[in-house]
Amino acid sequence: MVLQRHVKAAPMTSFQRCVVWAFSGLVAAASILAVSLAGSPMVLAAPEPVLWQEPAVSQASADLQEPSGVLLPPASLLSLTVSETVANRDALGQEDSGREAPHILTFDGVWERNHAGANVGLAINPWPRTTLKVAVGFDGFLGKGERFDASVLQASWQRRFHWGGHELELEIGKTARRLGRGRIDTLLMSGELPGFPQIAYSVQGPRYRYEKLIGDLGTADRPYKRLTAHRLTYELTPALSVGLAEIAVRSEPFPGDVFYDVLPGLPLYLSKYVPGADSASDNHLIYVDAEYDAGDWLGYGEVIFNEFPAGLWLTNNPPLFGVLLGFEMGPWLAEYSMLTNYAYSNGDPGSRYSHEGRSLGHWMGADGDALEVRWTQGLAPNWQLAVGGFHWRKGEGKVDDWYASRDEREENAFLSGVVERTIGAVGAVKADLDRLELTAEVRAGVAQNYRHQEGKSEYVFAAKVGISYPF
Repeated sequence: MVLQRHVKAAPMTSFQRCVVWAFSGLVAAASILAVSLAGSPMVLAAPEPVLWQEPAVSQASADLQEPSGVLLPPASLLSLTVSETVANRDALGQEDSGREAPHILTFDGVWERNHAGANVGLAINPWPRTTLKVAVGFDGFLGKGERFDASVLQASWQRRFHWGGHELELEIGKTARRLGRGRIDTLLMSGELPGFPQIAYSVQGPRYRYEKLIGDLGTADRPYKRLTAHRLTYELTPALSVGLAEIAVRSEPFPGDVFYDVLPGLPLYLSKYVPGADSASDNHLIYVDAEYDAGDWLGYGEVIFNEFPAGLWLTNNPPLFGVLLGFEMGPWLAEYSMLTNYAYSNGDPGSRYSHEGRSLGHWMGADGDALEVRWTQGLAPNWQLAVGGFHWRKGEGKVDDWYASRDEREENAFLSGVVERTIGAVGAVKADLDRLELTAEVRAGVAQNYRHQEGKSEYVFAAKVGISYPF
């Protein structure tokens, strides 16, 4: 279980109303700017970073991790996506009960060896069931040389509509959405900032939820890269829920693609057979999940296939897939996830399930597995503590890698090359101090074969802090 946020509403003062209206105009301008920049960072200081000297390693190995060398999964105890989701649901519930939804100011920061980063976000509700979101991030490398970048991580408009027992939600702008069943990680879509320009909508009823998004992953080098994803979850019984999703990434348009992208429910896999569509310029992922709640325990799982029915031995398609399994009982949560090499990749570089070298699914991207166990307990009415341990294995495969031959694929199928192994502990605390919520998390461990250098061990450390202030 995650450390959830709880927000409280308060009447708006005249000053706060002025801030809301002024910020509405700022969001509109930022949305236009964010879409035009499509995530391009603004360099605040030009000097190149001078990092510590390490033994020479291949570029492939050096690029596997952030410059700090610390593997820190984004979907951690302080997941920004989780906190936003909970805050949005709380705000919606307050609107339904006739209370005014709060505006939320958030700050999240991380420090790991020679690297530091932070983001500041603001979500305001200028009208009922309407939310404007903006987040700005700062990223820097500390050492003999310093470099700091700033970028717009999120700038979006969100609107919710109700009729009967159903709800329609629409969001437009540069943003990120989390899709998947996992509690710690997910194979489908991590929802980690920075986001990308997209149009997303969802329809939800008493027993179902359907979500769809159309995203622009284009960059200066590849102007056209289109992402389409949709997911349907359904509650078969009060105890059993299932989900089915598809992801399509393509590097070339085809006649009728707007029709396929926008309409709900159309199978994305069949779009490769539309007349005029080039099946060599697209990549399709099929995803299935399920969850069973037995009352005193709960189990869930996810499976994702690249080019279904790969891995089912029904075709010659290579077995490229990922698996996630989770178990909850009382305060305990255990989750295991694994990805084969090339799980999100494709022979066409423009249709790989990544954005600017970053996986849009599981944080590992490819060629690894992760096991994490957590114990969460309330210390007092307004305090929560979470402690746990983790074990990660990471091969040398990266999210954008692809094989040149079948022999190469089979040789590097899983945990290729020199495997880096990390074992460590995690601890987090959350305090709800009236209208101010504080969170802190520390991860520490030992990495063997650090950066895929045989026999080298290194201590790894990362700390996060978070602040949420509803007003």
